[in-house]
Amino acid sequence: MIDAETILYESSPEMPEVRVNVTDFDRDGHDEVLIGNRWLSTCFSPWSGGSLVELDLRPLAYNLTNTLTRREEAYHRPLREAGDNVIVYQAEEDGVEDETEIRSIHDLVMVKEKGLENYLIYDYYQRHCFLDHFLAPGTGVEEFLRDPGVEVGDFIGAPYDFHLDHPAGGDRVSLVMTRMGRVTSWGRDKPVQLTKELIFESGLSLSAGYRFKNPGPEGVSFWYGVEFNLGLLSDVDPDRYLLLPENPEERIPLDETGERSDVNRINVVNASDGFALSFVFDRPVTAWFGPIYTVSQSESGFEKNYQGTMLTFVIKEALEKNEEARLGISLTLTVMDKNRGRP
Repeated sequence: MIDAETILYESSPEMPEVRVNVTDFDRDGHDEVLIGNRWLSTCFSPWSGGSLVELDLRPLAYNLTNTLTRREEAYHRPLREAGDNVIVYQAEEDGVEDETEIRSIHDLVMVKEKGLENYLIYDYYQRHCFLDHFLAPGTGVEEFLRDPGVEVGDFIGAPYDFHLDHPAGGDRVSLVMTRMGRVTSWGRDKPVQLTKELIFESGLSLSAGYRFKNPGPEGVSFWYGVEFNLGLLSDVDPDRYLLLPENPEERIPLDETGERSDVNRINVVNASDGFALSFVFDRPVTAWFGPIYTVSQSESGFEKNYQGTMLTFVIKEALEKNEEARLGISLTLTVMDKNRGRP
């Protein structure tokens, strides 16, 4: 489908450099905003948290947001309720590697590795990009990945107002999305207005400007995190990793969960598929990262499946009445020289 769109685009020289279409693309009763050029194709959903639903890299026919939201499945129940029942662990090649007495055949739960019950975690929102989290102070990345109770705002999955600025024949599009929401601060709900402007031009980059405003009579404190979920296809391929430019010798593997403080730039490298994505910030952020796993069942037992990589960039704010704060992010995609393995 991406290739087909690219062929259509390249065969229509009369098309504008940046194309915009507002339509109910997924037929859910609410408009999406589709913005694309010869390099990138995007789909934003103002109705669903002002999120980026799809980001396609046309030259490689690659959907960077091809991820899966973690949902409860009926077949998870035996694994979740196994409790003290004996579990047989089966290695992929050598058969059963650890087996003790089974009470009955009905107690037997086959798994490919120990601890899979710890991955039975379910999401309450779609794992898209540009997701706006307002978090309880002191939240950590592990807690963020497991516990929806750390959310103290009402922005995730909520509708945003939006408007477009696209001068006729221009090669620059501005999509502005705004929400007046609530954030629980010091035990009380307080109003916070969030405005984010996405700027799309003719190349391989887009930028986002965030403005936070406290319109209420009292001060409000919060941790804000903007979340991205990227489909990178493998968490064990050494040619897919995260890279901090200030420490180029440290390649962070995609199966690692952690955080780095005072980050001004971070690169997501997928040399196997030939691209890299860089995030650049106009102020230091704390970068959280970790793999998203689901649990599936096959004939040989339960197994863990990599579905994507989560990146969330966190700042801490305390705003007095009518005070504002800002955050700027630029995203740039690079098509790589596969032989060199670097963007």
